[in-house]
Amino acid sequence: MSMLSVQLPSLESLINAPEDVRMRKLRGYLFQLTEQLKYILNNLDTENFVSVTAQKIEHAADEEKLNHSLETALTKSEADFQKALSAIIEAADRMTASFSSEMQVLNDSIRSDVSANYVLVDDMAHNNLTLSSRISQNASDVTAAFSRVLELEDAVGNFSNETFSSYIRFDADGIALGRSDSDFHCRLTNERLSFLQGSNEIAYVSNHRLYISDAVIGGSLSLGTPQIGFYNWQREANGSLSLVFHS
Repeated sequence: MSMLSVQLPSLESLINAPEDVRMRKLRGYLFQLTEQLKYILNNLDTENFVSVTAQKIEHAADEEKLNHSLETALTKSEADFQKALSAIIEAADRMTASFSSEMQVLNDSIRSDVSANYVLVDDMAHNNLTLSSRISQNASDVTAAFSRVLELEDAVGNFSNETFSSYIRFDADGIALGRSDSDFHCRLTNERLSFLQGSNEIAYVSNHRLYISDAVIGGSLSLGTPQIGFYNWQREANGSLSLVFHS
């Protein structure tokens, strides 16, 4: 393996990656590069040196000249290693993380906020990712909200922003789940699991039954039980629809 085969990673692939993936990739790269450099320094050959140094080693007239050539080459290799290591540390330091938490106790409610901010700056982009969660409690309900804000500015000044939040709300009637960027949400009560689009209940499950106004079935529809058998509505190869009984 030659020194020329060791390269710093391209940060372009990390720009839009989630923060846990990004940190895992950086840690993995640092470990891999460290192992490569250790291997190179412990297995030096003439191919690792510039042609002038390699020729000096190959044509050394005596042991003293050979030792001097090797010492010079090792010194240069160590300097190159330290330079590469400094570049790696500098690239890793470009990603910074900050965390904060706050709890507010008001007259009629309690609110707890926790947030994490990750910043990655390189030659290609300035990437700012903020993750936050909030738990609010009052006399009527408890709400847990989660948000993700990604701000990206590239090298030519183009700016993009991606924001979404999701929530789980507990109250005396049940549990509601949804996202701010979606018209769909669901609600679980003691009697039914409802699926809503806006304010319209489009389907629900209750008392061993599924209620839905319209359905699209991609495969087959089976009616029955294992004890008495099943009637299956299924599509045939020619496009027709058949009702088949299976005991």
